[in-house]
Amino acid sequence: MNRLLFVCMGNICRSPTAEGVMRQRLQEHGLDRRVEVDSAGLESYHVGDAPDRRAQAAARRRGYDLSGLRARQVDAGVFSRVAPRVPVGSVRVGGSGVRNAQDLLAYAANGADAVLVGEALVTQDDPAAAVQELVSAGEHPAVRHAD
Repeated sequence: MNRLLFVCMGNICRSPTAEGVMRQRLQEHGLDRRVEVDSAGLESYHVGDAPDRRAQAAARRRGYDLSGLRARQVDAGVFSRVAPRVPVGSVRVGGSGVRNAQDLLAYAANGADAVLVGEALVTQDDPAAAVQELVSAGEHPAVRHAD
């Protein structure tokens, strides 16, 4: 089974539109049983929401139905399944759920070359302490460093 995962920031516009269009196109060509299609967002603020009404309206005008889709977030589990399939020489960026040093190290163990941590920092009670924790984790032997 081949798998396609479309990703955007919040999973309410670009990625669910791509998922809906690809699902329908695969079905039209009899390939829907050979390719698994999904979408997710890098951030969590829309998890559980339907696609944006404007995205749904634009899709509907073109014959695509996005109404059954719901936003979800890429997590470390998705990253660990996808990262080994990323072509050699590509930069693998972990983009969701990094809240502390353990999360950063889990992404590193699964092959992340970098991680995005913005949401984790702005939602902390003490952002400075959170930054220090992540910087310290970056010095851990499990984290690869560019030469």
